[in-house]
Amino acid sequence: AYDQVDVYETTDLPESEQFPVYCE
Repeated sequence: AYDQVDVYETTDLPESEQFPVYCE
């Protein structure tokens, strides 16, 4: 539920670990 490319402090990363996740 992240529409940003600056999600580095997200603790809801399924396969990504502290990466620019701009996908859901």
